[in-house]
This record gives sequence, structure tokens and C-alpha cells, in this order.
Amino acid sequence: MFGLKKSAVCFVFPKEGQFLSRREMGASLIEVLVSIVIASIALLALAGVNAAALRYTKMSQYRATATMLAADIGERMRANKAGFLVNGYQYVTDFAGQSAAPLLPAQLCDTAVSSCSETDIATLDLVQWRILVRNQLPEGAVFVQRQIGDPTLIAADVWVVWRDPAVASTDESPASVNECPDGLNKGADASIRCGFFRINL
Repeated sequence: MFGLKKSAVCFVFPKEGQFLSRREMGASLIEVLVSIVIASIALLALAGVNAAALRYTKMSQYRATATMLAADIGERMRANKAGFLVNGYQYVTDFAGQSAAPLLPAQLCDTAVSSCSETDIATLDLVQWRILVRNQLPEGAVFVQRQIGDPTLIAADVWVVWRDPAVASTDESPASVNECPDGLNKGADASIRCGFFRINL
């Protein structure tokens, strides 16, 4: 008879925790999905913060530009005080009335032989300044009137006006009612911004 050789059979049992149950695998997948959702929300919040920072930077730029433009008309008024005293720099047209680009007057007062009065110079100054405001600010407009509260004070109340496209966002504060003069007739349009400046001569 032939002898049968016994072969050794080895059974390997998994160590404790080596295999995960279906329930444990499902819980791990949920944790991964929750982590992805949280990361997505954080990225969206970061993008919103960056967008708001850009808008605030642009708003600051507009206000700085308005300040420089107000200083410009102030220097023009001081150089032509006689023209200011006859209300040559008065400009009280509402916002809608300034939609068209201003045109230079026929008398440019740019040569030594030009016979310009103080009113002519004031008219030219005002038109040149309005063109600057329009070119440097979105829908730039102006509102200028002589200060009438104190008769002993020679001063001008100047509003530099622009349309702020960022104000449509929910995190922006709309322009207050008292920010712009009544004569500007901006109505309920909260995107119209005004910078107020009092210029003493």
C-alpha cells in the first residue's frame, strides 16, 4: 500500500480591527464628505472676504480721488476770488442733468491776448473741473454752492458725486439720505455717493 503523506493545513485569522465592517466603512465615508463640505464653505467664505476687500479698496480710491478733485477746484476759486464772489463757480444742476459730457466754452482764456473777465475764467474753470470729475470717477458729477449759513464767511460747499457699483452688494452700506444735497435729486438710488467738502477762501 502506498503511504499517504499528511499535509499541514494552516489557517490564518485576521487580527482584531484588520477588517472594517460595512457600518464602519459607511461612517468613514460620511466623515470624509462632511470634511469636504466644511472645506468648501471655508473656501467660499475666503473668496467673499477677498471680494469685499477689493470693493472696500475701490471705495477708498474713489474717496481719495474726490478729495484731490475738491482740492483742485478750491485752488481755482482762490486764484479767481473775484469770480467766486459773483457766483461764477455756482453749479447746482441735479445728477440726471449732468449725464451729458460738458463742453468747453468758446472763450478758453489760454493766451496772453485773451480778454477774459473773472466770470469767463470761472466758467472755464468749472467746465474743465467737471470734465476731470467725469473722467476720473464713474458717472462723476458735481454740486457747488456758496456757503450761506454765515454771511461773514467766504466759503463754498462742494459735493463730488459718483456712482458706486459695489453698493449693490449685501455687505455694503447704502448712501445715507444726508450724504448728498437735496438739489442733486438722486432719489432712492443708494448707489450714488457724495463726498462733501467746505472750501474756505
